[in-house]
Amino acid sequence: MAVGRGHGRGTDDIRAVVFSPDGKRVLTGSDDSTARLWDAATGEAVATLKGHTAFVRAVAYSPDGKRVLTGSNDNTARLWDTAAGEAVATLKGHTAFVRAVALSPDGKRVLTGSWDNTARLWDAATGEAVATLEGHTAFVRAVAFSPNGKRVLTGSDDHTARLWDAAAGEAVATLKGHAAAVWAVAFSPDGKRVLTGSADATARLWDLFPTAQELVEKVKASVPRCLTPAQREGFHLGTATPRWCYARNLWPYADHGPPSTQKSDHPFGPAPAAWDEWLIATWDRVTGWFARQDTQNAMPTQYRAK
Repeated sequence: MAVGRGHGRGTDDIRAVVFSPDGKRVLTGSDDSTARLWDAATGEAVATLKGHTAFVRAVAYSPDGKRVLTGSNDNTARLWDTAAGEAVATLKGHTAFVRAVALSPDGKRVLTGSWDNTARLWDAATGEAVATLEGHTAFVRAVAFSPNGKRVLTGSDDHTARLWDAAAGEAVATLKGHAAAVWAVAFSPDGKRVLTGSADATARLWDLFPTAQELVEKVKASVPRCLTPAQREGFHLGTATPRWCYARNLWPYADHGPPSTQKSDHPFGPAPAAWDEWLIATWDRVTGWFARQDTQNAMPTQYRAK
């Protein structure tokens, strides 16, 4: 077993680790303000990456293994050449700790998440900022690129994850449901699902829909099972839904009983199962968006799994 030793002792903890794509190198980030490259076979230090002036809490490798990325409590991220062990670019712009970093699958973009409540996209060749992803209301603790590099994902202490368009730097969807900070995020290898991990002691799987129509078809296939036969027929024929359904985001009458406003925390009786309610609320929002022909906002792309 190879054991790499060389970071400062005592309180200089190693907080971030990652393998190179070929598995031959290891990168570590430490509270001694350095990152280190190691030979994975022998455990010997290959290079010490010096330049940060505070804890290094996030590290990442480029897909080709020629660059590494570090994020620090000095409010910067740095790109390094793995062969020379020298800094290639310092990414400056965040106003608080940089605690999450990622490189795009093609190695051309850098993504950073910060305690200034933002994430940033950078050009990996020049170190110039490309876009600031604003919208979270608390620390951004986790970031990830989709496998095709077209989407990025952020997790925040505001209890949400957000999906963003990597080219435009604009929010595509907010993934709501966790009851505490979202500390970990990931895409599935095929890019069709998102996984989030939270301080609420749960992880959640979300399906991603490339178009609003695909979400509509999914909801149409799922919601009718919650309704009475007459209501199910109404959905498929496009006829009007009872007023109380709209008032409660299409309350699943058949599964949860008739509407009631007595002795309840909800407008129309006890709360339905969260998964069913989410599907139904989504259908209500989608149909509402299309009714207003609000195509800019009619692109919900997340779906919470049961």
